[in-house]
Amino acid sequence: MAPLTYDLESFLSLKGLADADAWDLSGNLFPPRTASASTAATDLESFFGLKGLADADAWDLSGNLFPPRTASASTAATDLESFFGLKGLADADAWDLSGNLFPPRTASASTAATMTIRIDADSSDGDGDKSVRSDGKLGGSSSGPVVHNFSAGPATMLDGVLRQVAYQLEDFEGTGMSILEMGHRDTDGPVQRVISEATTIVQSLLRVPANYAVMWMQGGAHGQFAAVPLNLLGDKIQADYIDTGVWSNKAMTEASKFCSVRVAATAAENGFQSIPPVSEWDLSDDSAYVHICANDTINGLEFLEDPDVGDKLLVGDFTSTLLSRRVQISRYAALYCSSGKNLGPAGVCLVIVRKDLLDRAKAYTPVMLHWKAYAETTPIPSLVNTPPVFAIYTCSLVLKTLQNQWGACGDALAALERRVEARAALVYSCIDRSSGFYVNKVLPENRSRMSICFTFCEDADVQRKWGGSITATVELTLMEQRFRREAQNRGMSGVEGHPAFGGIRVCLYNGVSDEAVEEVVRLMSEFPALHA
Repeated sequence: MAPLTYDLESFLSLKGLADADAWDLSGNLFPPRTASASTAATDLESFFGLKGLADADAWDLSGNLFPPRTASASTAATDLESFFGLKGLADADAWDLSGNLFPPRTASASTAATMTIRIDADSSDGDGDKSVRSDGKLGGSSSGPVVHNFSAGPATMLDGVLRQVAYQLEDFEGTGMSILEMGHRDTDGPVQRVISEATTIVQSLLRVPANYAVMWMQGGAHGQFAAVPLNLLGDKIQADYIDTGVWSNKAMTEASKFCSVRVAATAAENGFQSIPPVSEWDLSDDSAYVHICANDTINGLEFLEDPDVGDKLLVGDFTSTLLSRRVQISRYAALYCSSGKNLGPAGVCLVIVRKDLLDRAKAYTPVMLHWKAYAETTPIPSLVNTPPVFAIYTCSLVLKTLQNQWGACGDALAALERRVEARAALVYSCIDRSSGFYVNKVLPENRSRMSICFTFCEDADVQRKWGGSITATVELTLMEQRFRREAQNRGMSGVEGHPAFGGIRVCLYNGVSDEAVEEVVRLMSEFPALHA
């Protein structure tokens, strides 16, 4: 029996609405097939209008997922299920239209529509079918498993973002072109608009003061390890660094190529159990700036409050913690965040710098690392060269999603921070209630909420010394192998320590679902009894 191929066209047909001769709804956003130009509609609003269903004054269905335009809160529907419900069309018992592309909920195979897309592809088996998986993502099988992804980076994306990318990748906002094919020099064009929108949301979410420049650069955090001394040394020849682990050391190693590096404080003295308080930092007046890594993903040490270093210039690497808590931007001379964690896909680095510091760069600073060069391009910043458009575009979708989901609470990051705290507390509670089975030595005031690291009591005698290479691998203990295998058997990916250090790490970036957190907590609660 041939497999069922159900899609939006099939769904509407079941409801008595589709015009199969005029519309191709299988995989594209409603382009006309045989309809004449006078009746062709290329978006949902037009399509439903032809069908006598759309309420143009209340709904914007052109490219977004049905957000209300002028509808009152009592009647507004922000997803397909609500929309069809208002129109008297939805079958809530058979369809999950809330955020996924029409996967069946309880519908029988004879009436279910899950959307199958035909893709032209050269393959040995001639199979070019792609379909919506059981978690709503496009994949190779409609029955593909739901994977709880705890990857340390690139991290899992916020729910819905990849679908938005897929919807508009070939035709961006009805232009007939992909955002990947558009010139960045087109004044007020789509690319510049995407960059500006992403910048505006960053300024809003983080409450960036007006005297700070916001830039989108390439080279990741590693690029900024060099950019920081090159742009901030001025006429000084040394800088202070706070050592909280591997990424602080990586930053120091790179900075040492341009200046003398002073370790003003180090967590190594207490075995990386806590971050020395600011009162104990040996800061020098001869140093150009003070650098911290806001969250070390290897040791699981995090600055949960922003240090106050007075009139000294504080620089923060926020790669693995930005958008998880409120940040007092005014305490920093500069901060940077490489994408790949909470911000979006890898490929771009967000840099925020106080504008009065842009003239301190060394004359030999490469243009690709020169903050002022990026800050002062026109008509918008960040146009020194062709920007990483796809990464910035996807980051903009992540930022919009965060704003839409949490902005209604007044202070979006305050609401998001409460969620972050609660989720981390669930995992740490498992560790603390395990009667020593799990071991995490970090003191509560510095426990990372993004990167929860632990080992096993049984492995207490295991000695590992880092040789300095981040690409090295260590031999896993028997307990580490068992835990990873159990996690994989339960549909979890990425529940593992850094390959160069071992142990176990649970990353709780914003894209990780609450359901995934519940699953890893269940695993941690049950594992001791399974392997005592």
